[in-house]
Amino acid sequence: MMGTKNQNNKITRAMAYTERTTTEFEKATFKYLNVLRNEGMQSYIAVSTLQKKWPDLETQDAMNLLTWWNENYNEEGDYTIIRV
Repeated sequence: MMGTKNQNNKITRAMAYTERTTTEFEKATFKYLNVLRNEGMQSYIAVSTLQKKWPDLETQDAMNLLTWWNENYNEEGDYTIIRV
């Protein structure tokens, strides 16, 4: 596995990202996650949190949304384009 050393001298994976425009559902989900974070719920946000809000959401899709939100988080809530 290729990687680079970070400031703690540990090897980290080299990640290749692409950027893409988000869907309206993704924007709404990220906005919802920002609201939860701002209300102090960031430690409790999980797949089940999203599935309670959107019961038809598949587990893998919820996991992807949480990952993308975490990797692209910004205070302004501008998720027009995200890295995936």
